[in-house]
This record gives sequence, structure tokens and C-alpha cells, in this order.
Amino acid sequence: MNIDTTLFGGFIKGFGQLFSNIPNLIMMVFSLVFVTFFDTTGTLMTVGRQCRFVDEDGNTNGIEKAFLSDTLGGMIGSVCGSSTVTAYVESATGIGIVKKPV
Repeated sequence: MNIDTTLFGGFIKGFGQLFSNIPNLIMMVFSLVFVTFFDTTGTLMTVGRQCRFVDEDGNTNGIEKAFLSDTLGGMIGSVCGSSTVTAYVESATGIGIVKKPV
């Protein structure tokens, strides 16, 4: 059995070049984390309000678990080569349709 390793070799070579310029790496990671954080925060706060998980002062109970699951889903999805798995604001549509009156 002959296994073609050119793709894997290219991945390793490109990954090594990524760490050759540390300031650019830091800027890329910071940019991605910054965008993802605010995207997730906006989505969780919007969906949380519809589910009545956000009180009148804007405090949430247990939001750190949602952030953790979003972070782990994004990292695992990226490592596996699939599109990232994150919280989407479209979830609010389904919640709005089926939410129960208080």
C-alpha cells in the first residue's frame, strides 16, 4: 500500500512557517479571538433574552458554560478540518416560535 504524504508534508511545512513570524501570529490569533468573542457574546445575549435567561440588570446565570461549549466546538471543529461549530443568532428564530408564555 502506497500512501501519498505530500499533503501532510505541505501542512507541516506551512505550519512551521506560521511560527517563523511571531508578531504576525499574535496579530492573527488576537483578531480571530476578538471577532469570535464578540460574535458569540452578541448571539448568547440575544438568545438568552428570548429564553429569559438574562435578568433586567443584564446578568446571566451559567453563561460561562455556553462560552466553554462554543469555544470547544470551534477548536475541535477546526482541528478536524470541518467548518467551525459556533452559536448562531438564527437559533433565536426557533426559540421565538416555540417559547412558552410566562
